[in-house]
Amino acid sequence: MFSYFFDKKAFCLLWKNRSNDQKSTLRQDFLLGAYTWVLGAPITLVVGQTFDLLLCLFFGFTTYEQIAVHQLKLALDSPLLLTSTLLAVFITAPIIEEFLFRGILQNMLKKYVSQKNALVIAAFFFALIHISPSQGLGNISLFFSLFTFGCFLGFVYEKQGSLLAPIALHMTFNAITTLQILSI
Repeated sequence: MFSYFFDKKAFCLLWKNRSNDQKSTLRQDFLLGAYTWVLGAPITLVVGQTFDLLLCLFFGFTTYEQIAVHQLKLALDSPLLLTSTLLAVFITAPIIEEFLFRGILQNMLKKYVSQKNALVIAAFFFALIHISPSQGLGNISLFFSLFTFGCFLGFVYEKQGSLLAPIALHMTFNAITTLQILSI
């Protein structure tokens, strides 16, 4: 795993695999990732709402607030805090999470398991890190919706051979979701 940090060629391949059949530019990779939101976001939303409905029907569980949403609402009172929070949500988190989960974990796992299994395992861990005890049963919906989203991110990464594609998808997803939250 740490060889990626010491091997310049391997590190560069995390970002853009030129040996892939895709001959796309970095701009095309980024735009494809952003456009993929049109397919990925609705499916992710349906998965989350389906689990919300099941939780309501079987457990009477109706409300929870994700930690990120709570933090965003707290930041509304301070322009500086809001700006730094939005930068973290729109830019920093997508870059770091995609580098770790698609770039490092998914690639490392492909040495030991199939590409499909590596994608699913990376998506599992991506969803798992977003779990919080304070969200209670809401973690179930959150986990499955983010697992679904993580599978989309992994698929886009494998399809394009570029880390910019899932980063753009992640940025677009976070930006539109955040703007929806702020408009409520």
